[in-house]
Amino acid sequence: MRLARIIWGGVAIAAAAGLALSAFYSGAPARVVAPAGAQIVDVRVGEVALRVPAGHLRHAQDRVGGRMDELHLAASAIDFGPPPAPRPLAPGETEAARDTVYLTLQPPETALAPFERMAKLYARFLKRGSEPMQTEGGLMMRAFEPSSPYEHETLYFNPPEGGLFAARCMRPPEDPDGPSALANGCIADFRLQGLDVRLRFSASLLDQWERMTMETTRFIASMAAQ
Repeated sequence: MRLARIIWGGVAIAAAAGLALSAFYSGAPARVVAPAGAQIVDVRVGEVALRVPAGHLRHAQDRVGGRMDELHLAASAIDFGPPPAPRPLAPGETEAARDTVYLTLQPPETALAPFERMAKLYARFLKRGSEPMQTEGGLMMRAFEPSSPYEHETLYFNPPEGGLFAARCMRPPEDPDGPSALANGCIADFRLQGLDVRLRFSASLLDQWERMTMETTRFIASMAAQ
């Protein structure tokens, strides 16, 4: 990894970044993710109606559908189709963490939108005197202050200020400078289709952040469009 300097522009990106994600992927049409003949469950999260393929629901009780304050989904990390069947991990195995991503959908938070968190929340907790470092996937990496609420996490974001993607990843005790190998060791937040969407995924997928962002956008749009 190589050092790269960034100029932090305060809150200048906050207003525009909310539109950046949809504009950046506006050429990616929504696609139906449910296999032919799959059961579809009608759900309403807040004021947003969704038609959810039953195979993506994490909790059996959600198959009845209806109004929910929070919806938990799982999807294949490859194409956001139905998640693969669970299988036991062999000792020391971490590759299966790449198989599945997890999504939580909620009504939009009024206090602070996901695209505002970089400038208005995370920036003040970043480690003082540290330089951003560029990763192999093109993301920038910053450490948090040891005494901050995020002291056990590392921040990854697209340059210059995370307008399209920002993720926090847990750091394992045995490798305090590296990200977690857990299946849900990283979280990225988006606002899509009038919903706040939290994506949990393996740090081994960080170098695929553009594809993951596009697939998340398409996945949510497909359920809203059906």
